[in-house]
This record gives sequence, C-alpha cells and structure tokens, in this order.
Amino acid sequence: MCGIFGIYSQNQELPQDEYLIKAAKVLTHRGPDHLGWHKEKNLFLAHNRLKIIDLTEAGNQPLSNEDGTIWLVFNGEIYNYRQLQKELKLDGHKFSSCSDSEVIIHLYEKYGKNCLNRLRGMYAFAIWDKKKQSIFAARDHLGIKPLYYTYQRDYFILTSEIKVFTSLKFLPIKLDIQAVYDYLTFGAVPAPQTILENLKSLLPAHLLEFKDNRLSIQRYWQIKPSGSKPLSSRHRCSNELRRLLEEAISTHMVSDLPVGAFLSGGIDSTIIVGLMSQLSQESVRTFTVGYDVKEGFDETSFARLVADRFSTNHTEVILTENDIFTQLGKAIWHMDQPSHDALNSYFVSQAAKQAGLTVAFSGLGADEIFAGYSSFKFAKLLEDISWLTKRVPRSVTSAWRQLQKFLPLQFQHQWFWKGVSGALGCYPKLSQQYHQAKLFFGESEKIKLCRRDFFTQLNGYYSSESRLDRLADFDGGDVINKVSYLELNSYLPYTLLRDTDAMSMANSLEVRVPFLDRKVVEFSISIPGAYKYSQSSGKSILIESLKDIIPTEIANRRKRGFSFPLGVWLKRKALKEIVGDCLSKRAIENRGFFNYKTVEKYRNSFYRSDNSHAGQLYMKIWLLTVLELWNRIYLDSHDSISF
Repeated sequence: MCGIFGIYSQNQELPQDEYLIKAAKVLTHRGPDHLGWHKEKNLFLAHNRLKIIDLTEAGNQPLSNEDGTIWLVFNGEIYNYRQLQKELKLDGHKFSSCSDSEVIIHLYEKYGKNCLNRLRGMYAFAIWDKKKQSIFAARDHLGIKPLYYTYQRDYFILTSEIKVFTSLKFLPIKLDIQAVYDYLTFGAVPAPQTILENLKSLLPAHLLEFKDNRLSIQRYWQIKPSGSKPLSSRHRCSNELRRLLEEAISTHMVSDLPVGAFLSGGIDSTIIVGLMSQLSQESVRTFTVGYDVKEGFDETSFARLVADRFSTNHTEVILTENDIFTQLGKAIWHMDQPSHDALNSYFVSQAAKQAGLTVAFSGLGADEIFAGYSSFKFAKLLEDISWLTKRVPRSVTSAWRQLQKFLPLQFQHQWFWKGVSGALGCYPKLSQQYHQAKLFFGESEKIKLCRRDFFTQLNGYYSSESRLDRLADFDGGDVINKVSYLELNSYLPYTLLRDTDAMSMANSLEVRVPFLDRKVVEFSISIPGAYKYSQSSGKSILIESLKDIIPTEIANRRKRGFSFPLGVWLKRKALKEIVGDCLSKRAIENRGFFNYKTVEKYRNSFYRSDNSHAGQLYMKIWLLTVLELWNRIYLDSHDSISF
C-alpha cells in the first residue's frame, strides 16, 4: 500500500526536482518506508512505499522492465501475483524482485491494456511507456484504491490524494460549487467529480491513457450477473458462496507481515475473523473501538464474545469526545475531501497501527452485496405494496408532497414518513427510493439553505437522479440485486471505500476487503434476491453459508452501523464549541454559501431536541461543520497547513 504521484508535459518544462520531491513528500503517511522517483525530460514519477510484500530494497518503486522502457508506480496489492509470476517466467520474463508490483510491468508487456483482466486485487497504478510516449493508468474493479488526475496548463498530473494538487502552487485551486451541492445531498462528493474544479477521480473499473496531449478514458469491466442460470438450489448456492469466501480470505492473507482484522461484533467482521482463524496457524489480532457513550452505541461486549470464540489477540480502544476534539483538525486534513463518515475508520486504524499492525482486514462490502442496509428494506417494501400505490390518486400524491415540506425538521427524514411518502406514490422509481434512503439534504431543503448567488454559480446544475436512473436500469432481475448494483456504484466507492483508504493510510495501515473480491462480487450479483433478503431481513444466504462460524448471539442481534455517537458528543462542551464557531453568523456569512437563518434553524432544532439523533439533525449539523473546517484547512490556509 503506497502513495503515487506523476506529472508529465509534452511541451512544458517540468518544475525543479526539489519542488516535485516536496510535493511527493505530502504522501509520506501513505508510504513512510521509502520515497523513490524517476525523472526524464518531460516526466516525473514518485512513489511512497509501505513495505508489505518483498520487504527488501528490490521492491522499491518506481520499478522498470529490463531495458528501462517501461516504468511503474503502483498502490495496492495483487493477490494472485505468485501465479502470474510463474506464468510470466515460463514465457521468458525476468524479474528483479519478489514483489507483486513487478508482475504488472510484465503483464503490460505481454497483454497491453488487457493486462487488467488478469489481475485479482486492489490497485491504482500508472505506467510510463517510453517507446509510446504515453501514460497508462487504471483503478481496480470496485474502486478500493483511489486515483485522481487533471490536465491543465499543459500538465497531466495524477496522484493518490488531492492534497498533492493543493501543494502545487502553479495550479489554480478553486472549490467546485457543484461538488458542494452534491456533498450536501450525499454526504460525500460522487466521483468522477471532486471537491476541486478541474480535478477528477478515475471511476472504478476504468483505465486512462494520456498520449499526444490527448486523454482517453474507458471502462474495462462491468458488474453483471454471470451468464449461467442461478444454481439450482439454495443449498448449492450457499455452498458455493462459502467456497468463494474461504478462497477470498485465503488469497487476501498473502503478506510478508502479520495480518489482523477490525472486529465490530457484527456478522460481517465475525465471518472475516472466523475464516481467518481457521486459515491461520497463529492467533489473529483483532481491534475494536468502543465509546464512553454506552447505551445504544458501544459494541465491545459483542466484539469480545467473538474474540473469545476464536481466541484472538484482542485490543479495545475506548474513544471519548476529547479524543475527537484533539485530533479533529488532523483527521480532516487526512480526510482529503469532506465526508460525513470517516472518523470511525480513522480511529480504529490508529488503534491497529499503534498496536504494531500494518495490514488489517475489514468486513466492508457485505452490506452492499448481501442486502444489509435499510435501502434494501425500503425498496422491497415499496415493491410489495406497489399494487396499493398504483391505486393512489395523483391528486393525493401531489398534496402529500406539499404537506410533507411542513413537517418539523426532526420528522422529515424519519423512516416512517418516508414510508408514508413512498406508499402514497412519491417515489415511483427505484432510483428515487434509493435516493431517499441515502440523502442528507433534500432539494427543497437546499433551496432554503443555499444563498441565491450560490445557485447562480451552479449554472442550472442540480444533484439530479439521472445518474441513479442509469444505474437503476441494471439488468439484474429483482429489486434486491438492483439496489446492490446502486450501492456498488455509488455509496460504496465514493463514500465508504474512499474514506477507508484515506483514514487507514493516514495511519500507514493497509486495509483489505475480501467481501469485495471480484469473484465474490460477481457471484453475489447472480444470487437471487430472495436468497439474500427474506422475512424482512438481509444477509440470510450469507448467514446460512457461515452458520457454523457465526455465534447465535451475533446472528440474531439487531444490526447497527459502525458509527460514532456524534449526536451525543456534539451536545457536549468541546464539540459544541466547534460547531458554534463553524456555524456562527460570522463564519457562515464570510463563507458565502448558506443562509444563516436556515443554518441557525437546524442548529437550534438539534440542540433543543431531547433526542440526539432525531430526524438525523445531528448529521446535517456535522456535514456543515466538516465542510467549514475543510475549507479552513485546505483553502484558507493551505499554504502553511501541515500535519
């Protein structure tokens, strides 16, 4: 796991080496073990290395082929590299290291762009082909590893984190107002947009080529059901799922350093730890985060139960409001782009790293492919009552749409009222149902929140559902698999995976996600939705296939998200003061995005409410606070800020 940075110009002279090396050092946290670079007349490639496979200097990057005509910078892991290395050696390819990185060079020599079809892993890499005078780059199938790029002022630049761009003083750094609007909707910025203008995120399963001052981008893989019919029985389906998960865990455990796991006490992390324990000859190291707010949040007792079941070497870290307060600025700098859901990953990663770990497994991805979220329940409910919804007069639907705007703030986003709206026909399309399950600020709310000149800068742009409409057209058969497809192409890559990468690499920790192994995902999307979601509960086929591993207490417990008790902490003194400062009249008017009276209304409604999580008001407050802090760190003082 590493950080990469590259800059190329066919016509312009590159900045001095010292300047570019300084920019590369911004990514030291991603790879503190070695900084290397390769320089040619119009090209500079840099690599910050975190040593995990082949701990010798031979694995340092940038790496080249035998004659120095192909150079690679690579971030990630290729889990099937040993098999690929054997095949390539039989073809006469010679290796200078035992690293997984080098197989990409030789695969590219043999297959060109089609080398991506052979890779099983998580990755973002760039290849400089000296003979073609071209840069070839790609991002893994599910978007586990990030890759950002820009082409402006005759420079093509790519890197692992956007903070590298903000360190390059010759580039104009400007907030993308459309991205801010999307951030208010989704709690993160959907790719390919980023929070900055003219800076893009390469989408998952996409490759790019830059040659002759032309940038071309194409998709090389698509999530789709297998061409064969579903397995003839639920039992056979369960057995095949078990086999694939065991294979994925075994494959992901390749490492020259000890491997541990995050353990929340939920089904997903329990499965990961259970299978790891079966495959490992040593006790698995596990980590969990608890809170000083016990009721309704702390899961350490469940994590402890699983740790005892599998005799793991278990570590608990109890977080308090003060921990968040003292490290908030540093965490947001590492966050790279503003997000509602990143701090939990930051602190559990910090705990694992402080305990001496460099590689940790996560159960991330299981909710998306096995129907673990409320978005699945909501869509299935509306499908089941569609016969009733179709009989609701349009006049009733229209009247309710107007009436729901007048609900008190703490009620507007409660599931009960969303269910009523859905039953009355307000969300006839799957994309609209999914949108309601994921949004933070609705369109009518943003009209009240944002200033008129903010809308002027949008140039008619809205956080439309058009992209979700296209995704909802997925030919996956039933509604459950269609929602899975929406999750895998939206919330997962631009929020969960992006945050996990940024926050784990902030602590120089590699996080692996075996549920998102390509073979597991391809099989899961072919499983009938009725096998995944039954009796108003998700993950049924997953629990069935691993029932001997999952303790009864874990299998039967109510699902909880892996989140902080933010609603409680934001009402305590330290964080309340931060909110007060960030959302003060002075701060809001100086930033110029929002109407202070609307912000004040949200803030007062939250602090007057007895329920810290009523109507998700706390998250609206948090979104606005994070955005203001991000602006202060990255745009107001990015010339001098450093962590």
